[in-house]
Amino acid sequence: MTELAGGTASPVWDMSRTRELVRARWGDQELEALRPVLRAVTARLIHARIHFQDYQRLVDEHLRQPLEAGTPWWDLMWMDEEKGIGASNYFFVAAEGYVYASVQAQHAIADNLAHVLYYSLGWNVDQRIPLGKVSLGTVCAQLAREATTVPELAPIQQALAALSSAPAYQALADVTNHIKHHGGLPVRVGWSVSERTPFEVLLSAFSRKQQAQPPREIAAFLDETYDTMSRAVVTTGLALNEWLESSVASTPPRNRPLPDSEPGGQVLHPNDP
Repeated sequence: MTELAGGTASPVWDMSRTRELVRARWGDQELEALRPVLRAVTARLIHARIHFQDYQRLVDEHLRQPLEAGTPWWDLMWMDEEKGIGASNYFFVAAEGYVYASVQAQHAIADNLAHVLYYSLGWNVDQRIPLGKVSLGTVCAQLAREATTVPELAPIQQALAALSSAPAYQALADVTNHIKHHGGLPVRVGWSVSERTPFEVLLSAFSRKQQAQPPREIAAFLDETYDTMSRAVVTTGLALNEWLESSVASTPPRNRPLPDSEPGGQVLHPNDP
């Protein structure tokens, strides 16, 4: 079992139950279409956390540990050829790689989640949204239209709309799209005289859609975006299961329950894999 936990009192999304309900409501073909995107939601959260942990380890090894051992900060940033300028260059390139990978994994979750809803709600059956057009934006818009006449969809619509409008998600989308289309965002190090926080590792400032985006302290930014994504996933999953339970209860049964050998049972909690 894979758990993403924010504490013992946190709500949980039982993804095994989601699979059972989708099979009962729509049948085996719909379940098979759902499987890879449902797994992707979990996998992308784990990918994002792994890349963030790799980034933290890099910062510890290249900056924090040498500083604690008494190495002057200028030796870490401006080394001559004999002292290893390659190590300094490696830090910045590797930091960008880990941060970009974490950011992009988190951003992908939104569209993965949109596909989970697409198949779980049976929208692919009538091509309510063409498969190639399924995204967070198109599913949000379709839910907003349908919730006006099908109020049972309102909790799902509200959960997904809250993600789409969340400042942390919008910042995540801006950073991801700038990295994708404009050559990346340099990582830089800011130094201070504080013994407690002698440095900050930052993503550089940039402009997106004619709006200035400030430098962002990387660890705080990734913590905030990860928390936002994981909580939105769980909230949406809970609302989806509630809708599926109601829909299955009012629909003649189509399939027997999944066998005990069904692999990959998962319970998602917000925040922490």
